[in-house]
Amino acid sequence: STYTLSSMVSSDGDGETLDALQLNGEICAKVHKYPDDLELLNEVACFSLIYDFSEMGNPKKVWASAAWLSYVDQTLEDFQQYDFAGNTSEPIKRQMFDLGQEIQIKRKAINLEHTAYPSDRPVRLLLMQKPIVFEGMKNPLILVQYYNCDNSLVDDKTKGDPLDFNFQGEVCKKVHEFPRGLELLDEVPCFALIYDFYDYGNPKKYWANATWLKYTGQSMQEFENSDFGFTSLTAEQMQFIGKEVQVERKTVSFETTIYPRNKLLRVLCVFRPLLLQGMEHPQIVCNYLPPQPHAGALDQAYILFQEQVTNTLDQTAIFFDWSPGDSNGNTLWSNFSGRVEYGLPQGRADLHFPNGELLSLSDVLDTCDWSSSEQEKAVIANQLRELKLGSRPIRFTAQKHRLPNVWHQFMFVRCKSPHTGGDTMLLQESDVSELMHIQARLRTSNELKDRFLQCVSHELRTPLHGIIGLSSTLLVSPDCNPRTHRLLTTIIDAADRLNLLVNDILETSACMSGSLQLEFIPVNLDEICRWVCDRMRPKLKTGVTLENRIGDVGVVKADAFRLQKIFAQLLDNALKFTSDGVVAITAEREGAFVRVSVADTGCGIAPGLLNSIWEFFQQGDMSVTREHQGMGLGLALVQSQVRAHGGDVDVQSE
Repeated sequence: STYTLSSMVSSDGDGETLDALQLNGEICAKVHKYPDDLELLNEVACFSLIYDFSEMGNPKKVWASAAWLSYVDQTLEDFQQYDFAGNTSEPIKRQMFDLGQEIQIKRKAINLEHTAYPSDRPVRLLLMQKPIVFEGMKNPLILVQYYNCDNSLVDDKTKGDPLDFNFQGEVCKKVHEFPRGLELLDEVPCFALIYDFYDYGNPKKYWANATWLKYTGQSMQEFENSDFGFTSLTAEQMQFIGKEVQVERKTVSFETTIYPRNKLLRVLCVFRPLLLQGMEHPQIVCNYLPPQPHAGALDQAYILFQEQVTNTLDQTAIFFDWSPGDSNGNTLWSNFSGRVEYGLPQGRADLHFPNGELLSLSDVLDTCDWSSSEQEKAVIANQLRELKLGSRPIRFTAQKHRLPNVWHQFMFVRCKSPHTGGDTMLLQESDVSELMHIQARLRTSNELKDRFLQCVSHELRTPLHGIIGLSSTLLVSPDCNPRTHRLLTTIIDAADRLNLLVNDILETSACMSGSLQLEFIPVNLDEICRWVCDRMRPKLKTGVTLENRIGDVGVVKADAFRLQKIFAQLLDNALKFTSDGVVAITAEREGAFVRVSVADTGCGIAPGLLNSIWEFFQQGDMSVTREHQGMGLGLALVQSQVRAHGGDVDVQSE
């Protein structure tokens, strides 16, 4: 893909945009010799640094581009001689080593958004990390390049709006380091405090932002040394919040009353987990906001927005205006991936195309290829118009227009805007091309398997019928002596079993492919059961009786042949696992349906196997030394055939 990003470095310093990634790729491809070719990286309009994380506990800085050295006011010698290992905590060293294994050994490229602090100033960057191979070196090194993807953490649009959940969530997610990273929370225009409720009975206060300190007239030390008297939280509530936020890593919000400066203040509390480097467990960042009528409705939308779609490079997230006066569904907000996907400007406040128009929901639908079904597009557009708050999201997969073999999955959710509380439509869009290609290959493989089974089964049937027919003819011959009669009977029985197995394989293929065809006719259940029971009686063991208790339940519409197979399989299964007692088949009418039950006094089924017995190629005893033969197809075929009739089958065992 080709991205257009804001350059960290430009010739005239005016922040011009250029096709940075494309140019970067062309230049990096020319770097082969160390250190001679490194000067080429000074031509890339971004920060370029080279690291070596291959040795556990000993990360090394190798090289930095002139742009970086000028920005931080360092020489290359200062950069290389920095005591990287001595000034890095053990958990971070471990992370660096793991990163080295992924990039230097497995040779993967890893991209992510990241907050860096060059010259102690927070800057939001796109961090691109990839292996770079030099002649004469055994393993590649790590080339790290920074591109600016957010010129400012605060802009005029969001600064001063205490209900901007979007902005609060973004800033909180950028906090990684303690304590200097917490200064970013000074930019949130509401009270922000850091708590630790992890140890029951020992709540701690770590930090408060400038908004809180100015309002209460406290210093940071006074805040840390004060008690929790200004809150109305009980010890049990603190324990609950600590478990939900710090252990389960959930977001908890509710309205409460606090008493800063001994004044009663009604607020909405939002407790979020805050991951800080070097700490064993997350801390709690608490935002106190003015309560609003729509605050409760914001909660569900915010959790979805914050946990699933914010700042992801592989998933598009866009909020569309869905208020009654906006029939087009124009864009309110888009994450970085959405801007790249639809060619929107990279500045957070500007969502207009160069021609001045806003991206609308209909523009999104127009990017899909509907040539095979224009009607489907109209159906989806109508469903989107009728989608209500709280309804099930609308999902579909479509091929992107003019992009062969590129498939995207779309999910539309009606929710409240995290920014305004108004009606919005949230789009989550992700590339599922690889999954679609895998599914296509699986379908092709499955079709080949079905054709193979059908061909093999048909080829086996012809000789089997010949064996059964010729053996049956010899069996009734006047010249057949007792020994020959016994051998022919064995041959016929074996051929019959093999023929039944071939039929089961064909039935299995039809059931799994959804091509099973039934011929519904009026059938008498009592006659079907009598016929099946008569053929099962020769299989009865000594001490076992077979009872037909069907009675007259009338006529049902069914496939008579398949019904015989269903009853035969259930009775055969019951007789196989019953060594003493009774096997009984009963029936009773329930409205338009008839419930048929097969009960036995056999060994029963273990509770853990009651669900798996309906799966193909599954048996209660799967060991090679099992007493009873079979491929585990019978009950799976029973379930498929019963459901094809519009019924269902279940099992109970004691």
